[in-house]
Amino acid sequence: MKSPKPNRYIINGVDGDGTPTPVAYRVVRRRPDDHEPAQISVHLPDHLHRQVQLLRESGDDIFVEPLMEMPDELLETWMSLRLCRLVPAGHQTTFNDLVSLALERADKLRNGMLAERTGEQLFVAVHPQDSNEVIDLVFTRGKPAIYSRRQGEWVRSSGAEDFEYGHCQMLKVDERVLDLYDERTANARPLSLSELRMENLLAEDPHQQSDC
Repeated sequence: MKSPKPNRYIINGVDGDGTPTPVAYRVVRRRPDDHEPAQISVHLPDHLHRQVQLLRESGDDIFVEPLMEMPDELLETWMSLRLCRLVPAGHQTTFNDLVSLALERADKLRNGMLAERTGEQLFVAVHPQDSNEVIDLVFTRGKPAIYSRRQGEWVRSSGAEDFEYGHCQMLKVDERVLDLYDERTANARPLSLSELRMENLLAEDPHQQSDC
């Protein structure tokens, strides 16, 4: 029997006596006599006092709301701060560099700029003038969002090279194309439609355009 996988992990806090305590705070910032929408941010307890002090010094009205569950946008930061305490001093710089990259990627995933593919159909985008040249490998996550392959990541995109996807022919391809495409792009070698046809990697008639 396959073990169930949680959709998300929830971090709660307790004090030394076991009493529930806030793990983060939501800060609502509003300029006096300003009709613009309030600015909302979330902060860990360690950073709250200094952040609120700076905002109040700038003349803003500040409202602070305690949160009993760690918000998703702070989860990676909270984890990295605790892991940092376990890293030997000689490796702190390397660890901090890796954490910065991981936090940047987490933010892009949250905002839909990157995606993690979970079995969606793959397509190749074919050059609109040269019908034999593959210029991109893509998959969709709910139209119109299209994600293309860039340096081992799936990046939200609207086109490849100088061409919008609306001008490209989109053809379904076999899963094996993913490894082949990554290998070719890593070595700056082109991939052609005729090669995919010879290797039986096309999932449909290459002369028919597909919606992506």
